[in-house]
Amino acid sequence: REALVGLLVAGLLAGCATVPTSGPVRTHDASDQQVNSSVQVAPVPPADGASEMLVVEGFLHAMGTDQTDYQIARQYLTPAASEAWHPETGASVYADGTLPTETESSVVLLATVVGTLDSGGGYQELPSQLRHDFGLVKNAQGQWRISHPPRGLLISRYHFTTFYTGVELNFLDRTGVSLVPDPRFFPLRADLPGTAVRAQLAGANRWLAPAVRKWDSGTITAERVTLTAKGLLEISLAASAKSLPDKERRSLMAELVQTGVGLPGVTAVRFLADGAVWTLTGGGATDLTPRDFPGLSPTADQAPGRLFVSRDDKVHQFDIDVNWSDAVPVAPGLTRPGALAVRGDLGQIATVSQDGRRVLLSAPAAAASRVVASGSGMLRPDFSRQGELWVLGGATRARDFIVLGGSDSHRLEFTVSKLPNASVRAFALSPDGSRMALILRGDDSDQLGIARVVRTGDAVGLEEFRSLAVFSSIEAGRRLLDVGWTTGTQMLALVSHPDQALSVVRIDQDAALSEDIGPNEVRGLSELAVVPGRPAVVRGGAGAYRYEGDFNWKLTLPNVDHVAYSG
Repeated sequence: REALVGLLVAGLLAGCATVPTSGPVRTHDASDQQVNSSVQVAPVPPADGASEMLVVEGFLHAMGTDQTDYQIARQYLTPAASEAWHPETGASVYADGTLPTETESSVVLLATVVGTLDSGGGYQELPSQLRHDFGLVKNAQGQWRISHPPRGLLISRYHFTTFYTGVELNFLDRTGVSLVPDPRFFPLRADLPGTAVRAQLAGANRWLAPAVRKWDSGTITAERVTLTAKGLLEISLAASAKSLPDKERRSLMAELVQTGVGLPGVTAVRFLADGAVWTLTGGGATDLTPRDFPGLSPTADQAPGRLFVSRDDKVHQFDIDVNWSDAVPVAPGLTRPGALAVRGDLGQIATVSQDGRRVLLSAPAAAASRVVASGSGMLRPDFSRQGELWVLGGATRARDFIVLGGSDSHRLEFTVSKLPNASVRAFALSPDGSRMALILRGDDSDQLGIARVVRTGDAVGLEEFRSLAVFSSIEAGRRLLDVGWTTGTQMLALVSHPDQALSVVRIDQDAALSEDIGPNEVRGLSELAVVPGRPAVVRGGAGAYRYEGDFNWKLTLPNVDHVAYSG
């Protein structure tokens, strides 16, 4: 132990030589790290004669370190408690800096729970207060043991960010247009590919499940999952998979390939069923990548995001693959445009009139436009991956959305379920179209959250709002101005603070990560343009600022009124 402490101290002293003494102050959250570089201390069984406090501390440490059936952690329990304990049911993640306290009769953990993990690895921000009495008793050998463990795991935020890794499972949406990511967190272990594949085959999490496809052919299971040294993930499915119709087989392969290639070290996926290698229908490919399923990627639209701005009472398109200075006027039928939305295939442009009373629609080459919605204080509209146009008036509730679909932009049947009765300040559909980020107005501060989008025939539903904490603490007077999706599961939110400072915050859809990325020194910001694969743009102040790194935003397009990416 003394030698280890000496090494750690030497390492810390050596690190001090490179600590920066200047530069911007940045907020960092360790949950964004997927590689553990810290010293790991393996759990050990309880020592002979260990005190009540040491038994509880040892149990907490053993719960935070993944082992087969948590065999070390179980040694801290009475036999009856071990039999009744079910760590596979999930985990409560509590705030760092919390230690158990000893009373006259027991040892108790008083902690703030920051989130929960369900049995499938799904994380949800769920702040609450925890008080757990471990019920220390002495066994026949006179050793202290725990008689009252939690139902599942209790792990600290440190253990969660150090010993768990994020994985995106993928499920085909109900329309068959796009794969939808389902973020999960699993313990770092050698069998991570097998864990991910089994979780994939078990289905989407409860919240997402209504928005994605369901199997018609029963349960599909994997008998074996192996990863070769060359990065080929081999998935051997049970014999029942051979009976899948071609359409369902292709859907299953698309889902597992997208998930598999996202795992560390995986370059391609091969399928076997009852010992026979599967190939794509009509082709001989066996080692598959997402390129074998074109158009289904959660973030791939029909065309890469193009940048559009409104200025000088016209709509302009920039070819940012070449430079950020050459603009071409488009949609001459849209005169005096306001906030913009552009369909992913560039087929339609929607804009709010400058008086905020109408939403107009036009093709890029059309000399005329038509009014598709009217109201007061209309918010920036948005196109879905499925081609719908979503519009909403300002200071109105989510139940008042108008959803237009088809080549004739006819109005679709629209329903809401389990959404707060609050005014909407801004909204943005996820790249796959199956989730919506919503900013809801509050009396003292605004609220960010997501709701799922469920499509059935010619009807669309917006369901089950889940709130997300943009920062860990509530700040009275804080306002959220805009939101957009920068990946399939990550958003940017534009925040106005009570001191008039403005900042962009990067946040995961499950709030496992939330961090400020600037530009705090620019005033008057009011609008985000965000799309996967393109640099984020924030508009206000002297014009549009392009993201070039955390706290590094460059004024790129001066004197623009509004800005938007297609998609």
